[in-house]
Amino acid sequence: MPKIRSLAVNTGKQKEMKYEQKIKLIEHFGIEGDRFSKHNDSRQIMIVDGNLYDLHNLKKGVLRENILIDNLDINSLTEGQIISVNNSIQLKVTLVKDACASISYNDPDVIKKLQGNMYAFVTPLETGYISINDEIEIL
Repeated sequence: MPKIRSLAVNTGKQKEMKYEQKIKLIEHFGIEGDRFSKHNDSRQIMIVDGNLYDLHNLKKGVLRENILIDNLDINSLTEGQIISVNNSIQLKVTLVKDACASISYNDPDVIKKLQGNMYAFVTPLETGYISINDEIEIL
């Protein structure tokens, strides 16, 4: 079963990611305190497959993801799908992109390693808290 490995809040451009054990999601807005959280935006919360980080020996946060999830095949996600966290908070997939699409603001060597692998953006459909080790299910 897929589980959350890490949670991070992007507090500002070129600032260190703030890693948390638990974060608050706000319905149709994003993560409380994250610089990319805003209504009607398809890029509120970035999720990445933690197995890619293991496979390529990448440093946590290299893509500045908000949620790193183990054992979730993000390549198989489609826009509009619903992801459930602990059967309590639902996230809607709003955008699925190839990692190479972020070459302009990420390490080109990392992007080259990840080419052909996807990352996704989601928006929360409820307000609530999620934590490290919470279970993920694709509905």
